[in-house]
Amino acid sequence: MAARTSSLALVAGLAATAALALTAWAAADARAASPALEAARFSLTIDGVEIASFSELAEVAPGKLVLRRGSATSKAIFAWQQSVVEGQIAARKDATIVMYDTGGRPAARYHLENAWPSKLEIGGLKSDSNEVAIEGITLCHEGFEIQ
Repeated sequence: MAARTSSLALVAGLAATAALALTAWAAADARAASPALEAARFSLTIDGVEIASFSELAEVAPGKLVLRRGSATSKAIFAWQQSVVEGQIAARKDATIVMYDTGGRPAARYHLENAWPSKLEIGGLKSDSNEVAIEGITLCHEGFEIQ
């Protein structure tokens, strides 16, 4: 009886090992068939106007999103941040983040409901450019939807 039990355990162990190997092979095959999408940049749009562009979507958490390494050519992002600091009711806005692929085509779109900047980190300024470097922005929101 003991020999039969150990044979069954051996067969069960081999079957489990084969199933794991098959699962790993299928996952590797799926990754090879559909390579990961590479993002070239992320744009932040408020009221239909792009107010900043970023190279990294650093964090996505419930109620919070962090963009890093960006630049802005207008004062809109700073005005938005200032309205939050002043406690204006209209400071919360619907925002859209568009991810562009390396060919410059929109690849994904994220909608943030009632978003506001809770933190804005400004980088260095260049004398030969009208762009302002943004180290990072933390956006809080009341809803997140992939479109």
